[in-house]
Order: sequence, then structure tokens, then C-alpha cells
Amino acid sequence: MSLLLDLPDPSEGPVQPLGVFPLPAGFLVLPPAAGADADTARRALLTGDAAAPLPASWAFAGHAFAGRTEAALEALTADAGPFAAYNRFVLAPDDDGWTALAASTQGDLRQLAQAAAWFHGLGDDPPPPLAARRPEVAALLALVTAAGLLGDGHAAAAHMVLAEGAAAARPISPLLAAQLLGELARVETDEEAAVAHLREALALAADARLPGLRASLQLSLALCLHQQAGTSRPALLAAIDAYQEAVHAGLSAESDPAAYGLAQSNLGLAYLTLPMAGPGAPLRMAVAVQAFREALRVYDREAQPEEWASVQLNLANALVYLPSSHPEENLAQAVEIYEELLAARPRALDPLGHARILHNQANALAHLGIFSPALHKLEEAHKLFHWHGEPGLAAAALEQAQQINEKIAAAGSRVD
Repeated sequence: MSLLLDLPDPSEGPVQPLGVFPLPAGFLVLPPAAGADADTARRALLTGDAAAPLPASWAFAGHAFAGRTEAALEALTADAGPFAAYNRFVLAPDDDGWTALAASTQGDLRQLAQAAAWFHGLGDDPPPPLAARRPEVAALLALVTAAGLLGDGHAAAAHMVLAEGAAAARPISPLLAAQLLGELARVETDEEAAVAHLREALALAADARLPGLRASLQLSLALCLHQQAGTSRPALLAAIDAYQEAVHAGLSAESDPAAYGLAQSNLGLAYLTLPMAGPGAPLRMAVAVQAFREALRVYDREAQPEEWASVQLNLANALVYLPSSHPEENLAQAVEIYEELLAARPRALDPLGHARILHNQANALAHLGIFSPALHKLEEAHKLFHWHGEPGLAAAALEQAQQINEKIAAAGSRVD
């Protein structure tokens, strides 16, 4: 009977780049390779460099880390090392492969196989991370186990597992530790602790060549800072810096449309929340408008109706007050956007939302001097606010109508 296959003892084998690259490729195990070239390649992989020159026996991993799964499978030939069957299962899982690995592996490799099987939907549960001998295995298993715990609603247990995984990875695999800290921040109930986790993760990922990691962490940090900021100018500026750093780190409409739209939308809101006073106010308003326009590059009315409507509303509201040499054009555009939003949020489905848009559109029309339609829209908004239990908003609509009537009277105008 042949011996069961396992990873070498931590003191006998160098660190594996487990979990550095996105799963399932992050489960791959490199076969033994000696020499300076192998050491250099391993260090490059630990930084997330998928384009690094690799030993011939690691060619499959280079393909997989770069997203070329078919090429990786072709490279997993008989001479691909003792872990070829395991690596093939990671990239092309099936029940027979899992059965064979369950019978032919032990220890850390057996646990990695079990985690990969669970990831692919072939196993019932991921293995416990603390049972692993190698720290990088324990850290990767922590990432997988925490996902399972969160799926079952056990956030406190996931928090503990992620913290232990980060501690295991921190000295040996900074990018794996950074990813664990990023996940830890997501389940953290203490906002200050979440920010601290993300700042540490960004420090660990300072030299990362892994596409998207720093951008994702920067966006998470920005969202945390923004949530805490309220109307504090320094806190809002910190959140703004983090949103902009996410974009500078590579977040784009092409790389991650949803995250890019979220970053740009929130960036615009953060700018609008800053006090609009002082010499920098016009520039801040202009940047907010540009951020909303960027978000609308990726938000589509049909595909993301809620996000699209929210950003359109914020854009229209900002255009009304945007300092400009041609304010009439901005106001006219705002009126058009409000009209489109009235169709998207019909009175029958969202009466209060419809009323708010009517109120805002009336304000834009009044700024343009188009008083009669503005008064008609305010009348309808007032009725909806009154009928749906918003007396304060109803009163505000009446007050604005009164102001318009005063302007008409003062100008000697007549309402048709």
C-alpha cells in the first residue's frame, strides 16, 4: 500500500503562495523546486506577480494565476510533480477526483483538498483551520471556514477565525494576511477596529502586484471612513482621499464596474456633504458633479435601476446649485433629469419619492423663472406629502409656492 501524500513539514518546505491569488487558483500547491530561480519565483508569487518567470514544473500555476485555466490543465502532465492530481482537481473538480484525493492524501494536503471540494460544492463542510500544521494552510483554511460560518449566520465565530488566520499569515504571507484583514474588517462591529484592520491590510499590501487588491482595500477603507464621518470636515476629507486612492490603485469602470460606480457615487456625496462655503466650494461642487457623471457610466436604468435613480437624483440636485457661467444650461439639464426620474418613480408605486422629485423639479424651474409649471408641481407635491403623512414636507412645499407667488407679485407678473 502506498503512503498517503501530504505537504512537507513547515521546517522542511518553503512557504507556499496559498490564498494569494483568487480562488480556486489560490488553492494550488507548487511541487518541490530547488535553486535561486525557484526562490526568486516563489517570492514574486507571494507579491501577487502572476507574470513572474517560473520553473518549468510550475508552468501550470503561472497559467492558472493569470486566468488561463485550460492552459494550466494542459500543463499538468505526468511530470508536473507529486501534487498533479490535487492541482488538477482544484482546477477541474468532480466527484471522482474528490473521492480519489480523500483516499490518497492526509494532513494539510487532505485539508486543502477538503476545502477545495467545499468551495466547489462537492463537500459538506470546510476543515477546521487550527488543525493545519503549516501556517499558510491554516490561514487559507481560515478564509474558507469564515465564509462558511458567515453563510450560516455565525459572524462572531467568523471574526475569531479570521483574526487567527491573519495572525498565522502575517509573518510569512503578507498578501494573504491583508486579504484576511480585509474580510475581518467586513465582520468587525467596532468601526475604529475595522479602520485599523484595513490600514494594516493596506500596509501589508504596499508592494502588491495582485490586480485589484489595493483598490478593493482602499474602497473598503473609504466606505468605513465615510460611514463614520457624519458632517466632520476632516473625516469627510479622509474618506474622499480613500475613494480617490482606490481609483489611483486601479479601480475603474472596466476592471470592476459595480465597485467603480459605488466609489464615484459616494465620492460625489462626500463632496456635497462638505460645507459649501469658502473659495474652494465651486470646485468641490464641480468635482461632485463629475463623480456622479462617472458613476452613470456604469449604472444603467434597466440593469441597476435603484443605483441609477439615486445617482441621477444626486446629479440633478447638484446641478441646480453648481456655480457656472451658464447656470441656465445646468438648470435645464436638472429639469430634464427630474422628468426622467418622475417616469422611473411613478406616483402609484412611490408617492413620496415622486413628490420629492416634483418638489426638487419645481425648485429648478423657479430658478429658471418658469413659475407657472413650478407652482403646479408644488401643488401636486403638497397633496402627496399631505396624503401620505409628511406634514413637514407639505408645509415646505407650500412655503416655496408662497415664495414664488411673492416673486411673481413683485415683478408684476401674472400666472396663466
